[in-house]
Amino acid sequence: MNIVVDDREREVFKSLASAGIQYDVRRLDVGDLVVGEERCVERKTPSDFLSSIGITVCLNRFLE
Repeated sequence: MNIVVDDREREVFKSLASAGIQYDVRRLDVGDLVVGEERCVERKTPSDFLSSIGITVCLNRFLE
């Protein structure tokens, strides 16, 4: 299985290298890493994730 990591995601390729996992590094237009032919992964912090799915808007409306 081929893994490609975006060149801006240094923490990802450091983690993969320390685990002995082979990967390629290049600039990706979409996502932070690509696994195989069909899977693109976008890493998010919890707050970024909640913001991206609009949960903060929903919570704010609920709390009003």
